[in-house]
Amino acid sequence: MIQVYPLFVLWMMKMILVTVLTIRYLDVQLGLQMFLQVMVLIIILNSEKTLEDCNVD
Repeated sequence: MIQVYPLFVLWMMKMILVTVLTIRYLDVQLGLQMFLQVMVLIIILNSEKTLEDCNVD
């Protein structure tokens, strides 16, 4: 069974939206930095999630 994490998905969507708005309205470099940070965070969270698959709240 594939478990769905609604809060995590909503957080990802919010971060993507913020990144898009930042790229459009503020600064392209700042938006790219935020996007890279978000991708690194997602990778870290996914690796932790697979390691601690039994410890889901």
